[in-house]
Amino acid sequence: MTFALAYGMIEEAFVTQTLWNPDWAAGARILDYGFIPALGLAGPWTMFMVGVHTVFSISVPIAVMAHRSG
Repeated sequence: MTFALAYGMIEEAFVTQTLWNPDWAAGARILDYGFIPALGLAGPWTMFMVGVHTVFSISVPIAVMAHRSG
């Protein structure tokens, strides 16, 4: 689970850059709600995206292997 959490942070912070880039999606304004100026990111968006990556990084490989063996 720690690796999945780290993967989510790395992907969102450095690869897609959605955590700190307010212009990531034109007009989406994903960083407006819950913005933390000292960190330069939005708390709710960060928790949501890291949570999504953590859950899917763990559950998708399990589901794929369960499907292949069944």
